[in-house]
Amino acid sequence: MPLIYRQIQSFFLLVALFILTGCSQTTSDLSDSFSLALFGTKDIAVPTERINTLPYASMYVRQGTGPRVFVVLGWVEGMDSRLSPQLKWLSAGEEMIVTEAGRIVKTVNLGNGNLSAIYAEQPDPLSLGLHKKTTPLTWQHTLNWQPGYHFGYSAISTFEKKGIESVLINGYSTELLRFDERVFVPSLDVTYTNSYWLTPLSGKVVSSQQTPAPGMDVIKFTILKPFA
Repeated sequence: MPLIYRQIQSFFLLVALFILTGCSQTTSDLSDSFSLALFGTKDIAVPTERINTLPYASMYVRQGTGPRVFVVLGWVEGMDSRLSPQLKWLSAGEEMIVTEAGRIVKTVNLGNGNLSAIYAEQPDPLSLGLHKKTTPLTWQHTLNWQPGYHFGYSAISTFEKKGIESVLINGYSTELLRFDERVFVPSLDVTYTNSYWLTPLSGKVVSSQQTPAPGMDVIKFTILKPFA
C-alpha cells in the first residue's frame, strides 16, 4: 500500500480517538469533516489531480527549516460570528495551526513554542482586504505566546504594498499582490516582517510567510485548494 494511503489510515485512528475521548467540534458545514496531514523527513509533493479530487481545502506548510508538509482543513469556526471564520488545520501528530483571513492566530503543539492568541479592538486589515484603498495600513494588537508565559504584549503592524509577483501554486504560475507587514513589539524592542500574497481582485491570502510571535520559527504556507 502506498505511503500516502497508510498515513491517511493512521489519521482516521486519531480522529476516532478524539471522538472516544469526547472532543467535540463546533463547526459550520464542515461538521462531519476530518483533518489530514502528511508528514515526513522530505518535502511532500502531492499530485495536482489528487489535490483537486480531495473534497477538502488544503495547503502546503513549512515551519522553519523543516520539511514541507501537506495539510487538509479539519474544521471551521465562527462562520456567523466573525468577520472572517477561523480555519483549523490539524496534523496527524496533533499539531494545529489556526488561520483567520490568512493570518496565523493560534498554534498548538509546535516544537519551539506556540502562539496562544491574538486580539485587537479594531479589525485586522487582512480581514478588511488589503487590496482596498479604504483599508487602514496600521493595526495595533496584543499577542500571547508560550513558553515563558508571555501575555498581553502590545504590537504595532504597518503594511506596505510591494506589487505583483508570480507565485507557483499547484503547478501553475499565478500573479499575486504582495504586502509586507512590519510588526514592532515596543516592550521587547523587537521587529519582524511578515509577507502575504493576495489575489488582486478578492484580496484573499493565497500564500504567506509569518512569524506568529517573537522567537517562534517562521511558518510558510501556500493554499492549494481554498475553503469555499
